[in-house]
Amino acid sequence: MARPPFGAGPATVSSSSAGIGIAIKIASTCCMAVMFSIVKIVSPRLPPGEIVFMRSLVSALLILGVIWCGRDRLGGLRTSDPWGHLTRSLLGASSMFLAFIAISSMPLASASAISFTTPIMITLLAVLVLREAAGPLRWVAVGTGIAGVLVIMWDQLQLDGDNPALPLGVASALLSAMLAAAAMIALRRIAAREPADRIAFYFMFIAMLMGLASLPFGWSWPLPEDGLLLLVAGIVGGLGQFLMSLSYRYAQASVLAPFDYLNLLWLTLIGALLLSEPVGPPFYAGAALIIAGGLLVALERRRPGGLR
Repeated sequence: MARPPFGAGPATVSSSSAGIGIAIKIASTCCMAVMFSIVKIVSPRLPPGEIVFMRSLVSALLILGVIWCGRDRLGGLRTSDPWGHLTRSLLGASSMFLAFIAISSMPLASASAISFTTPIMITLLAVLVLREAAGPLRWVAVGTGIAGVLVIMWDQLQLDGDNPALPLGVASALLSAMLAAAAMIALRRIAAREPADRIAFYFMFIAMLMGLASLPFGWSWPLPEDGLLLLVAGIVGGLGQFLMSLSYRYAQASVLAPFDYLNLLWLTLIGALLLSEPVGPPFYAGAALIIAGGLLVALERRRPGGLR
């Protein structure tokens, strides 16, 4: 019998198990916040494609090491659904590419807040692409999230309206959220059949190739400190994905979903305290609206017949 992959398996419903899952999820958000902060620090000196390549290369090697330590060795990479992996990985890698562009073009907190429209984008795609029926609660969630994005955009125009990269950052963040939503829909097709470590490896491998494809458009030789930072970003990014997958072994998705928003808290604090990035009072109102929209989507999923 093949070994159980990390992050796979049904969630245990006991309160102690749920507590372990929540703790692991919080650790995952801390790791991802560190990774995105490093991307922000090195982005003035390195192009997004080079950052994607280095971050994905290190993470892919780490995940490959996890697979190698298993019973099947590299046989754990065999898959019966290569096209499913390719579709999910292309969508997810494109989303990551655009997210890095957004981070380089606008404050961490604002880019992070807009990225949390992904659950709302999933709702839109379910209605527009999958032709699912939409009840009033879904449309309230969509309207609430869109209102939050508009408030954050207004806040940034007031604080940083002379930044020529701001429109590119906002557009990249929104498109990244939409592609992330499409990637999650594609992931649902393969997650029931494929282990988490295999899914994560192919995602990182495809992202690495996409980053490498940007080489002709101009890379910069990283400074030693930038190279070290990218190494750390790859390690903590891979660890964050590992912990995120592992958390679902201990708690249900509906229990863990609200803790995703800790990423926004960490990145807002890092941006304000370490990077001196400005956010005004309207930002907090916009972020609250986006979070409210995401939580409404989560509430809709828990209702009988809701979005799955």
